[in-house]
Amino acid sequence: AMLLESIASKGGSLRGKFVDATPFEDALKKDGEGGSESPSLVDELGSMLAAHGFNRYGTE
Repeated sequence: AMLLESIASKGGSLRGKFVDATPFEDALKKDGEGGSESPSLVDELGSMLAAHGFNRYGTE
């Protein structure tokens, strides 16, 4: 849980935005429209890191 919060805070500080990294949610978040599923929290955080030039798995 702390690792997700650490990665989220790194990505959030790079974007200048608040990121909710609550680990006590479903692995896949439900999108409000049509019941489709959005990417998991891990996928979202990885994409955020990659967009700023970091390794998407946080292994730099």
